[in-house]
Amino acid sequence: MRSMARTPKQPQGRRSDGEGSIYAVPRTYRLADGAERTKTYWRAQIVWKDLADQQHREEVQRATKAEAKEWLARKRIEIASGKAVRADERKITIGEAIDTWLKTKEPRIRPSTKTVYASAGKHLESLRTQRIVTLTSDCVRACIERPNLSARMQVIMRMVLRGALRPYARVLQEELFPTGSAPKVRRKNLSVWSPEQAMTFLRHTSTTRLGLLWTMALLTGMRRGELLALKWIDIHEGWIEVSGSLDAQRQLVATKTAGSRRRIDLDADLSAKLRMLRGKDTEYVFSTASGKSLSPRNVLRDFRSAITLANKAEAREALAANREAVTIPTIRLHDLRHSHATLLLRANVHPKVVSERLGHASVRLTLDTYSHAVPTMQTAAATVVADMLSGPGPRAAVKSPKPRRIA
Repeated sequence: MRSMARTPKQPQGRRSDGEGSIYAVPRTYRLADGAERTKTYWRAQIVWKDLADQQHREEVQRATKAEAKEWLARKRIEIASGKAVRADERKITIGEAIDTWLKTKEPRIRPSTKTVYASAGKHLESLRTQRIVTLTSDCVRACIERPNLSARMQVIMRMVLRGALRPYARVLQEELFPTGSAPKVRRKNLSVWSPEQAMTFLRHTSTTRLGLLWTMALLTGMRRGELLALKWIDIHEGWIEVSGSLDAQRQLVATKTAGSRRRIDLDADLSAKLRMLRGKDTEYVFSTASGKSLSPRNVLRDFRSAITLANKAEAREALAANREAVTIPTIRLHDLRHSHATLLLRANVHPKVVSERLGHASVRLTLDTYSHAVPTMQTAAATVVADMLSGPGPRAAVKSPKPRRIA
């Protein structure tokens, strides 16, 4: 009978990263009669990295080698699927994770953004006492997808919860927030004034206490906080420098973005009005009787009152002149910025110039935001092309209108 050749045992190579290891741990203990016994335990350990690329070591001790192998195999599956959470993190609650995330974000966000995040955190109150390892997609949907919450607030709540859970386990991102599950936030139609409505409003409010503020908002497109933070040192001959903003607590903060620090050219009439007021012994251009900065909330209230007064004055004037009154719709103060941009785009001013005046990061943001003004521009473009390709002769020389730059 032929003897079968034994295959030589291949030497084991080095274990690959993340494979883990199992080794024996002998323990000697003494019995009551003085005899010593040795029992072997089995220790399994594995090293893995979390989403922040931080390395963690986890180990357990089991009575048998089979139990240690079973634990190690289960741990490898958790790591591969993103479910691995450190042992000391298993007791962390959703509320603790959200509070930690907000503290890390606080130095880098604006106070208004912090207020929005804090409001979203309050809507997540039902999840605060729950541990992160027990969180399920059903719990998330029940908390966020409520009919009394707007789509925008639901999106912010998802963002806060995702940010709070990001340091712990990848599976929390994939299973709790599947792709395409976020609610769609519909962009609201912008409320803007026509040139006739804007002129009527300015005519009836230009001599009021805050008439210059409304005029500058319409003629420069500046944000409320930028207008209220405007100081006399920012006013120059024919232009102003936007260097800061005033938040809801009347604190001077940086502009919304780096691109919001900008120069805005002024027309001659507005420059003359500012020149007449330059002798005021105040730091801010728009200030209280005591020289302090205006309250942003009070300015919003005054703007609504100004619209009401302008409509009443227009009605009286129209009645006396026996003509139809121009109705001035009630809009937000921020909509004066939208009106400024819309009027410029419809006047064929180059979008790049509009973007620079508004302090947008890119022209794309300007065109996406004010897409309602684009159809008019499209119609003009279609007419130009049609005129170029029609008319007498083999090639009609029609000069297309160039975008106008404003002073």
